[in-house]
Amino acid sequence: MGMKGKMIVSLEVKCGGHSIYDIFHTNTHHLPNISPSRVKHFEIHEGEIGKIGSVVSLKYYEDGKEMFAKIVIEAINPQKKSITWKVIDGNLLELYNSFTVITSCEHWTTITLVYEKKTEDTPEPLALLDYFIGMTKDVEDARHLLEITLPELPKPELPHLPEIPTLPKLEFPKIPKPELPTLPKPELPKIPKPELPTLPKPELPALPKLEIPVIPKPELPTLPKLEIPQVPKKP
Repeated sequence: MGMKGKMIVSLEVKCGGHSIYDIFHTNTHHLPNISPSRVKHFEIHEGEIGKIGSVVSLKYYEDGKEMFAKIVIEAINPQKKSITWKVIDGNLLELYNSFTVITSCEHWTTITLVYEKKTEDTPEPLALLDYFIGMTKDVEDARHLLEITLPELPKPELPHLPEIPTLPKLEFPKIPKPELPTLPKPELPKIPKPELPTLPKPELPALPKLEIPVIPKPELPTLPKLEIPQVPKKP
Protein backbone atom coordinates (compact mmCIF):
# COMPACT_ATOMS: atom_id res chain seq x y z
CA MET A 1 0.00 0.00 0.00
CA GLY A 2 1.26 3.48 -0.89
CA MET A 3 0.95 6.69 1.05
CA LYS A 4 -2.30 8.55 0.45
CA GLY A 5 -2.37 12.33 0.23
CA LYS A 6 -4.62 15.28 -0.51
CA MET A 7 -3.90 18.88 -1.53
CA ILE A 8 -6.53 21.64 -1.69
CA VAL A 9 -6.33 25.21 -2.96
CA SER A 10 -9.13 27.81 -3.30
CA LEU A 11 -9.01 30.83 -5.59
CA GLU A 12 -11.24 33.88 -5.81
CA VAL A 13 -12.01 34.66 -9.43
CA LYS A 14 -13.55 37.84 -10.81
CA CYS A 15 -15.45 36.20 -13.63
CA GLY A 16 -17.53 34.08 -11.25
CA GLY A 17 -17.41 30.37 -10.58
CA HIS A 18 -20.03 29.65 -13.22
CA SER A 19 -17.62 30.74 -16.00
CA ILE A 20 -14.85 28.44 -14.75
CA TYR A 21 -17.34 25.59 -14.35
CA ASP A 22 -18.64 26.18 -17.88
CA ILE A 23 -15.13 25.77 -19.32
CA PHE A 24 -14.34 22.61 -17.30
CA HIS A 25 -17.80 21.14 -17.93
CA THR A 26 -18.90 21.82 -21.51
CA ASN A 27 -16.09 23.82 -23.17
CA THR A 28 -13.03 21.82 -22.18
CA HIS A 29 -12.03 21.59 -25.83
CA HIS A 30 -11.34 25.38 -25.77
CA LEU A 31 -8.51 25.02 -23.22
CA PRO A 32 -5.73 24.87 -25.88
CA ASN A 33 -6.94 28.29 -27.13
CA ILE A 34 -7.51 29.79 -23.66
CA SER A 35 -4.29 28.51 -22.06
CA PRO A 36 -1.91 27.58 -24.92
CA SER A 37 1.19 27.78 -22.68
CA ARG A 38 -0.22 25.01 -20.48
CA VAL A 39 -2.53 22.91 -22.68
CA LYS A 40 -1.18 21.70 -26.01
CA HIS A 41 -3.89 19.29 -27.15
CA PHE A 42 -7.31 18.04 -26.05
CA GLU A 43 -9.06 14.98 -27.49
CA ILE A 44 -12.27 13.06 -26.79
CA HIS A 45 -11.93 9.27 -26.93
CA GLU A 46 -15.27 8.02 -25.56
CA GLY A 47 -18.62 9.66 -24.85
CA GLU A 48 -19.41 13.37 -25.01
CA ILE A 49 -17.99 16.48 -23.39
CA GLY A 50 -19.43 17.03 -19.93
CA LYS A 51 -20.97 13.55 -19.58
CA ILE A 52 -20.18 11.07 -16.80
CA GLY A 53 -18.10 8.18 -18.13
CA SER A 54 -16.55 10.21 -20.96
CA VAL A 55 -12.83 9.58 -21.58
CA VAL A 56 -10.58 12.44 -22.76
CA SER A 57 -6.83 12.98 -23.06
CA LEU A 58 -4.63 16.04 -22.54
CA LYS A 59 -1.16 16.94 -23.69
CA TYR A 60 0.03 19.64 -21.29
CA TYR A 61 3.19 21.41 -20.12
CA GLU A 62 4.42 21.00 -16.55
CA ASP A 63 7.63 22.85 -15.65
CA GLY A 64 8.34 23.19 -19.37
CA LYS A 65 8.01 19.44 -20.01
CA GLU A 66 5.33 17.98 -22.23
CA MET A 67 3.16 15.53 -20.29
CA PHE A 68 0.27 13.25 -21.20
CA ALA A 69 -2.82 12.21 -19.24
CA LYS A 70 -5.92 10.21 -20.10
CA ILE A 71 -8.79 10.87 -17.71
CA VAL A 72 -12.38 9.78 -17.18
CA ILE A 73 -15.19 11.91 -15.76
CA GLU A 74 -16.33 10.05 -12.62
CA ALA A 75 -18.91 12.47 -11.20
CA ILE A 76 -20.66 15.79 -11.93
CA ASN A 77 -22.62 17.86 -9.40
CA PRO A 78 -24.38 20.80 -11.14
CA GLN A 79 -25.62 22.23 -7.81
CA LYS A 80 -22.11 22.53 -6.38
CA LYS A 81 -20.61 23.07 -9.86
CA SER A 82 -18.07 20.32 -9.23
CA ILE A 83 -16.49 17.74 -11.54
CA THR A 84 -14.42 14.70 -10.52
CA TRP A 85 -11.69 13.57 -12.95
CA LYS A 86 -9.79 10.29 -12.49
CA VAL A 87 -6.48 9.67 -14.26
CA ILE A 88 -6.45 6.26 -15.97
CA ASP A 89 -3.25 6.57 -18.05
CA GLY A 90 -0.26 8.86 -18.50
CA ASN A 91 2.85 10.23 -16.78
CA LEU A 92 1.17 10.72 -13.38
CA LEU A 93 0.62 6.98 -12.94
CA GLU A 94 4.39 6.44 -13.18
CA LEU A 95 4.70 8.08 -9.73
CA TYR A 96 1.25 7.49 -8.21
CA ASN A 97 -0.95 4.41 -7.87
CA SER A 98 -4.04 6.59 -8.31
CA PHE A 99 -4.69 10.26 -9.00
CA THR A 100 -8.00 12.19 -8.91
CA VAL A 101 -8.68 15.88 -9.56
CA ILE A 102 -11.84 17.55 -8.21
CA THR A 103 -12.78 21.05 -9.40
CA SER A 104 -15.51 22.95 -7.53
CA CYS A 105 -16.74 26.41 -8.56
CA GLU A 106 -19.72 26.95 -6.25
CA HIS A 107 -18.40 30.18 -4.63
CA TRP A 108 -14.63 30.19 -4.95
CA THR A 109 -12.83 27.96 -7.41
CA THR A 110 -11.46 25.05 -5.39
CA ILE A 111 -9.03 22.47 -6.78
CA THR A 112 -8.53 19.22 -4.85
CA LEU A 113 -5.87 16.64 -5.68
CA VAL A 114 -6.38 13.17 -4.17
CA TYR A 115 -3.57 10.69 -4.78
CA GLU A 116 -1.66 7.64 -3.54
CA LYS A 117 2.12 7.62 -3.81
CA LYS A 118 3.93 4.53 -5.02
CA THR A 119 6.87 5.07 -2.63
CA GLU A 120 7.77 7.36 0.26
CA ASP A 121 10.24 9.16 -2.02
CA THR A 122 7.50 10.19 -4.46
CA PRO A 123 7.25 14.01 -4.35
CA GLU A 124 4.08 15.90 -3.53
CA PRO A 125 2.32 17.10 -6.71
CA LEU A 126 3.08 20.78 -6.03
CA ALA A 127 3.98 21.43 -9.68
CA LEU A 128 0.63 20.07 -10.84
CA LEU A 129 -1.22 22.16 -8.26
CA ASP A 130 0.62 25.25 -9.53
CA TYR A 131 -0.35 24.17 -13.07
CA PHE A 132 -4.08 24.21 -12.21
CA ILE A 133 -3.75 27.60 -10.47
CA GLY A 134 -2.14 29.08 -13.59
CA MET A 135 -4.74 27.53 -15.90
CA THR A 136 -7.58 28.90 -13.74
CA LYS A 137 -6.10 32.40 -14.00
CA ASP A 138 -5.82 31.99 -17.77
CA VAL A 139 -9.53 31.13 -17.90
CA GLU A 140 -10.33 34.19 -15.77
CA ASP A 141 -8.31 36.48 -18.06
CA ALA A 142 -10.00 35.04 -21.13
CA ARG A 143 -13.54 35.41 -19.75
CA HIS A 144 -14.38 37.78 -22.64
CA LEU A 145 -14.08 34.74 -24.93
CA LEU A 146 -16.92 33.13 -23.00
CA GLU A 147 -19.28 36.04 -23.40
CA ILE A 148 -20.33 35.56 -27.01
CA THR A 149 -23.17 37.83 -28.09
CA LEU A 150 -25.30 36.36 -30.80
CA PRO A 151 -26.71 38.83 -33.35
CA GLU A 152 -30.42 39.41 -33.20
CA LEU A 153 -32.04 37.79 -36.17
CA PRO A 154 -35.01 39.55 -37.74
CA LYS A 155 -38.31 37.94 -37.07
CA PRO A 156 -39.38 36.25 -40.29
CA GLU A 157 -42.65 37.36 -41.80
CA LEU A 158 -44.85 34.41 -42.47
CA PRO A 159 -47.07 34.55 -45.56
CA HIS A 160 -50.73 35.20 -44.95
CA LEU A 161 -52.62 32.00 -45.32
CA PRO A 162 -56.17 32.06 -46.68
CA GLU A 163 -58.97 31.41 -44.27
CA ILE A 164 -60.26 27.91 -44.30
CA PRO A 165 -63.94 27.94 -45.35
CA THR A 166 -66.47 26.66 -42.90
CA LEU A 167 -67.79 23.34 -44.03
CA PRO A 168 -71.58 22.86 -43.94
CA LYS A 169 -72.96 20.69 -41.23
CA LEU A 170 -73.76 17.30 -42.58
CA GLU A 171 -77.33 16.12 -41.96
CA PHE A 172 -77.83 12.43 -42.12
CA PRO A 173 -81.31 11.19 -43.22
CA LYS A 174 -83.43 9.56 -40.58
CA ILE A 175 -83.87 5.89 -41.26
CA PRO A 176 -87.41 4.72 -40.29
CA LYS A 177 -87.65 1.93 -37.79
CA PRO A 178 -88.79 -1.21 -39.62
CA GLU A 179 -92.03 -2.84 -38.45
CA LEU A 180 -91.57 -6.50 -37.85
CA PRO A 181 -94.56 -8.79 -38.67
CA THR A 182 -96.38 -10.45 -35.77
CA LEU A 183 -95.84 -14.16 -36.01
CA PRO A 184 -98.77 -16.47 -35.04
CA LYS A 185 -98.38 -18.47 -31.87
CA PRO A 186 -97.71 -22.07 -32.86
CA GLU A 187 -100.16 -24.70 -31.54
CA LEU A 188 -98.46 -27.82 -30.36
CA PRO A 189 -100.39 -31.14 -30.84
CA LYS A 190 -101.72 -32.81 -27.69
CA ILE A 191 -99.98 -36.08 -26.99
CA PRO A 192 -102.39 -38.70 -25.45
CA LYS A 193 -101.46 -40.07 -22.02
CA PRO A 194 -100.40 -43.70 -22.41
CA GLU A 195 -102.38 -46.35 -20.48
CA LEU A 196 -100.10 -48.62 -18.49
CA PRO A 197 -101.22 -52.31 -18.09
CA THR A 198 -102.21 -53.55 -14.57
CA LEU A 199 -99.78 -56.24 -13.47
CA PRO A 200 -101.17 -59.22 -11.41
CA LYS A 201 -100.08 -59.48 -7.75
CA PRO A 202 -97.68 -62.41 -7.41
CA GLU A 203 -98.64 -65.19 -4.92
CA LEU A 204 -95.78 -66.20 -2.63
CA PRO A 205 -95.61 -69.91 -1.53
CA ALA A 206 -96.35 -70.65 2.21
CA LEU A 207 -93.18 -71.66 4.06
CA PRO A 208 -93.41 -74.65 6.50
CA LYS A 209 -93.40 -73.81 10.26
CA LEU A 210 -90.13 -74.64 11.90
CA GLU A 211 -90.35 -76.78 15.06
CA ILE A 212 -87.44 -76.21 17.47
CA PRO A 213 -86.71 -79.34 19.61
CA VAL A 214 -86.86 -78.98 23.46
CA ILE A 215 -83.44 -79.58 25.02
CA PRO A 216 -83.74 -81.38 28.45
CA LYS A 217 -82.16 -79.62 31.47
CA PRO A 218 -79.08 -81.53 32.58
CA GLU A 219 -78.93 -82.86 36.19
CA LEU A 220 -75.73 -81.75 37.96
CA PRO A 221 -74.22 -84.21 40.53
CA THR A 222 -74.18 -83.21 44.28
CA LEU A 223 -70.57 -82.69 45.45
CA PRO A 224 -69.62 -83.84 49.01
CA LYS A 225 -68.84 -81.10 51.60
CA LEU A 226 -65.14 -80.62 52.16
CA GLU A 227 -63.89 -80.80 55.73
CA ILE A 228 -60.92 -78.51 56.43
CA PRO A 229 -58.56 -79.87 59.13
CA GLN A 230 -57.87 -77.56 62.12
CA VAL A 231 -54.32 -76.32 62.56
CA PRO A 232 -53.06 -76.59 66.21
CA LYS A 233 -52.41 -73.23 67.92
CA LYS A 234 -48.82 -72.43 68.77
CA PRO A 235 -47.97 -72.31 72.50
